[in-house]
Amino acid sequence: MKEKYKKINNLSVSSKLLEFVDKELLKETNISPERFWLGFDKVIHELAPKNSELLETLRQVGYTIADITAKGLFGLMILGIAKARSAQQ
Repeated sequence: MKEKYKKINNLSVSSKLLEFVDKELLKETNISPERFWLGFDKVIHELAPKNSELLETLRQVGYTIADITAKGLFGLMILGIAKARSAQQ
């Protein structure tokens, strides 16, 4: 089944993500969905050029997004092991 998207400001947002954010994520906050999506839209579009620059730099040195994700997950796993060992002592 093809994913449905809704236009929110200058973003195309998955219907599933939109429903989660509006009905679950923001439920117990003082942030309205309108305020959240306006801020999110602004941040995404302000950071997009910098993100593109960083990705290009990483490509130039031979890293892929998969490499970066794997290294981040490995780091989180090591941190989890270190915390568990520290709690045992």
